[in-house]
Amino acid sequence: HLHERGVIHRDVKSANVLACPDGGIKLIDFGLACRYNPGDSKTTHVATCHYRPPDIHLGNSNYETEIDTFGVGCLMAELLLGFPAFYDHPGMKRDHTKMHQQKRDGGPAEHRAPGW
Repeated sequence: HLHERGVIHRDVKSANVLACPDGGIKLIDFGLACRYNPGDSKTTHVATCHYRPPDIHLGNSNYETEIDTFGVGCLMAELLLGFPAFYDHPGMKRDHTKMHQQKRDGGPAEHRAPGW
């Protein structure tokens, strides 16, 4: 519904989803939401770290609705696992640090890219 109206939420995560008594769900917290136009550059300081796509960690600012799709995928994994898929992952802090180092160094070299 949002995407059809040209809006991306940019922070899809379990804390922003409410279960309704009728069995439906509601997406809340639109503090990071924005209208999007294809090709427009946007901030990369979006989405909670564990729900943020790897390419945005690396500095891609030309994202569109796929940021929300990735968040929904992480949310589905969380429902199946019982905890966030990337939360306290042994390599999460290391990979996050490595991605920021690669961004500073001009992007990942194929042989250095983190294993997502």
